[in-house]
Amino acid sequence: MDIKPIRTEQDYDLACKRIEAIFQKIQMQNLGVSRKDLMGHLRKSGGRISDILNCRRGLTLGDIRTLNRTLHIPVEVLSQDYPLEKARPNQSNATLKSVAHC
Repeated sequence: MDIKPIRTEQDYDLACKRIEAIFQKIQMQNLGVSRKDLMGHLRKSGGRISDILNCRRGLTLGDIRTLNRTLHIPVEVLSQDYPLEKARPNQSNATLKSVAHC
């Protein structure tokens, strides 16, 4: 593991992304939820779930309601604003349009 001080805004942004990724994995483990479970609950493909988990696509209002009802995650947590990753050249701009944000 490479540990270094945060000196620039770019260092800070990279550190935040890493922390978010680690927290998301731990939270899913704490709830006992796998990607396959999410596919079933949200009725979405593995690719769509991957986009949601990697902040390339936000949760819809229906997704938020389903996760609240089935996994008992507070709506306030699921509906918080978060930045979406920019689309790669092979992704359409529609990927960035959603109701909730990562």
